[in-house]
Amino acid sequence: MTPIEKKALANANAVVLAKMAINGAGMVKSLLIDLGANDTWIRLKTPESYRVGYEFVEGTAIFFDECSADLGLTVTATTIEVGND
Repeated sequence: MTPIEKKALANANAVVLAKMAINGAGMVKSLLIDLGANDTWIRLKTPESYRVGYEFVEGTAIFFDECSADLGLTVTATTIEVGND
């Protein structure tokens, strides 16, 4: 991805995060920051309060899995879920 494409993706992801619950969005934003720092990119979609759909765009899938687990997120092939207890 070019720097312009990365910026556009980050902006689109910010719009999706704004539709989530604050705590849920904060955890997913932390994931996005970690991923971006390691040149791994996902596209967020279909937000709910504590769950958001995603599509893997570029980078290292194993790193995505490790970061998600480190943050305590539940990840399936198409969704990221934040515990809301």
